Amino acid sequence: MVFTYGGKYEDGYISQGGYASHIRVHEHFVFPIPKGIKSEHAAPLMCGGLTVYSPLKRFLDQARATNANKDVTVGIIGIGGLGSMALQLAKAMGYTKVYAISRGTSKKEDALKLGADGFIATTEKDWAESHQHTFDLILNCASSISNLNMNSFLSVMKFGGNFTSVGMGPSDESFNISPAYLYRNRSTISSSALGSRTECIEMLELAASKGVTPWIEEVPISEAGVSEILTKCDNGDARYRYCLTDFHKAFQTGKN
Repeated sequence: MVFTYGGKYEDGYISQGGYASHIRVHEHFVFPIPKGIKSEHAAPLMCGGLTVYSPLKRFLDQARATNANKDVTVGIIGIGGLGSMALQLAKAMGYTKVYAISRGTSKKEDALKLGADGFIATTEKDWAESHQHTFDLILNCASSISNLNMNSFLSVMKFGGNFTSVGMGPSDESFNISPAYLYRNRSTISSSALGSRTECIEMLELAASKGVTPWIEEVPISEAGVSEILTKCDNGDARYRYCLTDFHKAFQTGKN
């Protein structure tokens, strides 16, 4: 296996991912893009979109198999590149209620526009006490976990609820959990990474049929453009995904 970015081929070439002008790949590893989805929207869907769709789909299927009439409530932690798409996809998939969960309220208006039914700011006093037994699933999309109070999140789970993390923080960060908060409602903790080919095709078809459109900022690919967006990402200024464009112009290939 050679990853599409940062992978080394037998001849020593290092794969360039989204910085490459072209890619040659076996047909088994490519995906049909439905009509109605632009390339600049398909790209983030096939990365961040698939990352959140996979655990949302698995949990919803399990809940429906257990009780077809059950209301299923999900909380999305972190309204960024992953969380912004998780809100849209969760609504499109049929979750009964979708909550956006953030530290402050700066993204509340955006979260509601993205489809959230409710918004929770964890810096507000007694937020957990007022949401006891609310969530079937909490999906962590935050890029850092150092400030996550896991005991509070586990306390707002319904019986048998699940906390799934797809956000990948720094390697030196870890969850701090009291076992008592796992025992009290038989909650579970899991993780997820990307998704299957079948899930990707399902997700793209769902996005096309339901009008799920990632919130992106387009930036023409160049050394200056890449430097600009990486600096903004480091500062937390992205709203909510950057997409590099104008490849033909930059590499003087094909047609625009």
